[in-house]
Amino acid sequence: MKSGSNTGEIHRLPHPKFGRPVLFMIDKEGNPFELMKIEQGQKRSIFVGDSVVSDPGAILLFLPVHPLFLILPLLEESKETFLSLDQLFDESPLKLLSNSEKLLKALPLVTECEESKGAKKFRLNEDQLVSWLKIKFASLKEAVRTNVLSVGGRGDVFLDHYSMGILSDYLTPSTDKLLRSHLLLNKEDEIKEYSLIDTSTRKRAFQQPKKIVPTKKRPSKFAQVATTGMQSLRTFFGKKPNE
Repeated sequence: MKSGSNTGEIHRLPHPKFGRPVLFMIDKEGNPFELMKIEQGQKRSIFVGDSVVSDPGAILLFLPVHPLFLILPLLEESKETFLSLDQLFDESPLKLLSNSEKLLKALPLVTECEESKGAKKFRLNEDQLVSWLKIKFASLKEAVRTNVLSVGGRGDVFLDHYSMGILSDYLTPSTDKLLRSHLLLNKEDEIKEYSLIDTSTRKRAFQQPKKIVPTKKRPSKFAQVATTGMQSLRTFFGKKPNE
């Protein structure tokens, strides 16, 4: 999300990997941010600006996701047919993303396009999709190499499996299999020790809160922090390399 922006609406949208509705915030530009909850597990401390907060409890994060990942299941379902955006989204809740500039710029990179009666129509092209995903994979791999301290000194095989494990979390099974075949990465070869990030306390928000009750303000170590310059490992989903 852009620095200084904290506006958006919460919606339940089907997750691209397993189809189950999860919570996303959609900003004014139509870009999705997945709501993730990191629950209290083992004792930990986090940095907020120049301060250290001990045992912060559960943490809610909004992680940017490239909108194209969310509509890949729709493109796969209709990969034999050219469809306009209206036809593609039809009655899908993903229609909320139809005005996203990121999505509109990325669509021609993974689809064949034709124009009929003044309307553009799209059909998924697997070769183009693989090329686009390879760019995302390379970007993520470099982000892991640079920002994840626990992989320091590891070789490319480790980084490949580690990065693919993150990327596959936003791919349908068929697309996951397709990309792995082109990257020569067998899922069976992934060793559990490659996944060094403890995700046992990280959960997706599957259900809409019934009611949000405002609480009284109290002194907190969590000061408001400007997000300029802060990066997330998954921000590569929102970047536009070669777009």
